[in-house]
Amino acid sequence: MATFSKETIGYRKITGSPRVLQDAEFDECQFDGGGLAQFDDPSYGLVVKNVLLRKCRAGAVELHGVRFENVTVDGMTSRAGLQLRSCVFDRRSEERRVGKECRSRW
Repeated sequence: MATFSKETIGYRKITGSPRVLQDAEFDECQFDGGGLAQFDDPSYGLVVKNVLLRKCRAGAVELHGVRFENVTVDGMTSRAGLQLRSCVFDRRSEERRVGKECRSRW
């Protein structure tokens, strides 16, 4: 599993499927923004799995058509909002407050 601690992750945009992003742990990291999106795969082939985010911060992030499996968010703030559209979750738990935008949409 890849581990990142107190790092800044630059703007990233990943589109299309099939694609799997997996096995990563982020502790107190800053995400500058970006997006994960797929628009044409009804089987939700863009997958994020086995990921832990702990006490992270993010810029504007848009997630569209992503399937999340075994993803834990333990404290996340966003200064520009997190947009979740047409996403699928295998489970959902909020262990701490997730920023205003996230909390109201989950």
